[in-house]
Amino acid sequence: MDIYLRQSWIDPRLEFHQYGINDTVTLNGQDIIDKIWKPDIFFRNLKSGNFHSMTVPNKLIKLSPNGRILFSMRLTLRLSCHMSFRLYPLDAQRCWVVLGSYAQTTDQVVIQWRDESPITIEKEIEVPEFHVVPQAPGTFCRDIDTGVFSFLNVSFVFLRQNGYHLVQTYLPTFLIVMMSWVSFWVPVEAAPARVTLGVTTLLSLTTVASVMVFTALLEFALASYLCRMKIRHRQPKTNCLMFWKPIRPDLHMEGKNQVVHTPESDKKIQLRRSHAVDRFSRMIFPFIFLVFNMFYWIYYLSQRAKMEIRLL
Repeated sequence: MDIYLRQSWIDPRLEFHQYGINDTVTLNGQDIIDKIWKPDIFFRNLKSGNFHSMTVPNKLIKLSPNGRILFSMRLTLRLSCHMSFRLYPLDAQRCWVVLGSYAQTTDQVVIQWRDESPITIEKEIEVPEFHVVPQAPGTFCRDIDTGVFSFLNVSFVFLRQNGYHLVQTYLPTFLIVMMSWVSFWVPVEAAPARVTLGVTTLLSLTTVASVMVFTALLEFALASYLCRMKIRHRQPKTNCLMFWKPIRPDLHMEGKNQVVHTPESDKKIQLRRSHAVDRFSRMIFPFIFLVFNMFYWIYYLSQRAKMEIRLL
């Protein structure tokens, strides 16, 4: 965060209206600022921070005739924030800013937010991938072994914008999964084409969930196995011996009909099996993918709505 921290308090020792001066005095010299009493404010969840000193220290003090002091300084802060990515990238996060007195207890210093517009956010400032929603500020006191200290807090809700992930993650994943279904229309005899198509789409999803693509590759393995599996012919059972005619192994008697099994007919049966698996996969894969997406989006969008209600 890049912020302007402004503090205001009254110091009766710095009243000068009795001297006939009714104008506000501006001080920006570091040596003079250091000689004026200031609250010992610190940020409780600060990880790192720094003052700005280009071209001069970005600090300012204004003295009013009645002893009121306005102390303003520019800071860059990196604050800690506990986040939950269980619903990523459909998540929402709440981050806190907590500041208070470090050594001065409530009997010495009590800090409060200004009544009107305690926090101002520049309208042109945007956080990448997030929509920032500031919340109402609050105050609290913390009782520890060294005394009771006054604190201020304010939270910001970060609603993640999903346009980037829809274009960069979801849409490419949908297209790659659908591209893997093209292999169902490629003849099972064209093994190199189907393997290349399956492996290419699988490698394209090495960093994304690739269950559907991997299943499509397994489907080709099943279809290829059925295409090459040998046909087992059932031999007819008989209790009589036929001496007058030798039994051909490729003839089966079924009632009055004779079915002749040749290598060509076996090949057709194998192809019909594999093609049946492909035709079934053309329907079941898109259906399963559609059902999965319905449950996925309904669940995560409902959880996102509940999280927004809870945070806002």
